[in-house]
Amino acid sequence: MLGKTLAGHYKIVKNLSSGGFGETYIAEDTHRPGNPKCVVKHLKPVNSSSAVLPIARRLFNSEAQVLEKLGEHPRIPRLLAYFEEDEEFYLVQEFIDGHPLSAELPLGQRWSENQVKTMLEDVLGILEFVHAQGVIHRDIKPDNIMRRESDNKLVLIDFGAIKEVGNQGIPQTAQASSTVAIGTPGYMPTEQGRGKPRPSSDLYALGMIAIQSLTGMLPNQLREDDDTGEISWKDQANVSPELAMILSQMIRYHFKDRYKTATEVLIDMKSLGGGEIHQSTPPANQKYQAKGGENHSILPPKNVPSNQGYAVPTTPVLPSSPQTISHPKLQNNRVIWTGIATVIFFFGGALMVSLYASLQNPGNSVSDINPSSGYPSPSSDSSTPPALSPDKFVFQYYHNLNSSNYEKSWKMLSYRLKNDYNSHPNGYDSYLEWWTKVANVNVLDSRIIYETAAIVKVQSNLEYYLISGRTLQQVLIFSLVFDENNSSWYLDKVDRIGD
Repeated sequence: MLGKTLAGHYKIVKNLSSGGFGETYIAEDTHRPGNPKCVVKHLKPVNSSSAVLPIARRLFNSEAQVLEKLGEHPRIPRLLAYFEEDEEFYLVQEFIDGHPLSAELPLGQRWSENQVKTMLEDVLGILEFVHAQGVIHRDIKPDNIMRRESDNKLVLIDFGAIKEVGNQGIPQTAQASSTVAIGTPGYMPTEQGRGKPRPSSDLYALGMIAIQSLTGMLPNQLREDDDTGEISWKDQANVSPELAMILSQMIRYHFKDRYKTATEVLIDMKSLGGGEIHQSTPPANQKYQAKGGENHSILPPKNVPSNQGYAVPTTPVLPSSPQTISHPKLQNNRVIWTGIATVIFFFGGALMVSLYASLQNPGNSVSDINPSSGYPSPSSDSSTPPALSPDKFVFQYYHNLNSSNYEKSWKMLSYRLKNDYNSHPNGYDSYLEWWTKVANVNVLDSRIIYETAAIVKVQSNLEYYLISGRTLQQVLIFSLVFDENNSSWYLDKVDRIGD
């Protein structure tokens, strides 16, 4: 294969690795200035019969689309191309110049607790994005975490999902054992070994890497309790009880006893403090900043009936004794009064509907997008004041809605959120339909609770006033992404506390 040119311009210059699913090479793109390096993955189905090939082709195309979306994150390699030649499949991805994390973990060498905290937060931030796309990595290990030379950031590589392409054609009796191969012993929990990985399977693997860092021992060198299956490791590490508790929950034998999401771990990590935590910086990948991820849904406040705005799958029940309020907008057909002592702010209707949808469908992956919403331009036309801080962004967003400036508030949503079909089946019309049926949302308080290079989370305590005269209170966590081109934040996702 060395020296061969694929697709007319990818010249193979080095063999990186090979396995049962295919080979991985470094290539040069001769159609780009300077012939930059890229990574080419050659995937060969086990069975290339005429009956199996179409199945492998469909799976290959589907997984390539997933990798395209994942590449929107600044610390996941971008998918540059994918193609088929001679009934074999090829992926071309961004080349990461750096070294694997395994090079920093020689046997017998222990990391400090602060180093481990930093590594955990870095990788958890990436997994938070990955899992939000409905994707499980399935092969988290030190060799698949690269330290990028240009900025010293950790980058997650080699997603195992695409390896399913190579499995096509294996008899059903052997399929389960081949699924086990998607993963690495020692970092792979029991449910993944049975071919049933979950997001918590990735958390298990990351927890084992952290324990390897603290103990200087490989996973297979650690003792396992014969009765419970739990890993015994604390006596081999110099670690605080708080971090030990987090790691132990990440690697529990049964997935039901582990953290369910990367966000849950990050919240507990934040309470530790003291780590060498990277300060938040705007993402380097502007594609990710402008669009965000897919299917970060947002819903109406809990207990708001579906006939208040959007059509939703079920009709939640309102509180048995709703409060009745008197508000200028209710009495004067939404006319803006100027002498109000307390500024009342609004909350975006899109946020309410799509989070509700995500709770109704917690296991969904990337949602369908309706690109022809017809209204709002992409995020580049945002009217958000430059350099507006994330916590002030929330107040400004509500203020725009309070002033009935719905178009301006709409422009503060990320490109992804505007085009989320579950939230806005009719684009801006759907957004407007909800907010003409809501009187006010009062922001009681708002504060930043979490920061990474890719995202900032703001927790806000909100009070909703409905046109019907009812009031509801919610605590929400807003995920914001930053666009350097406009020096603006964009609202991309909302989670509700208490669900």
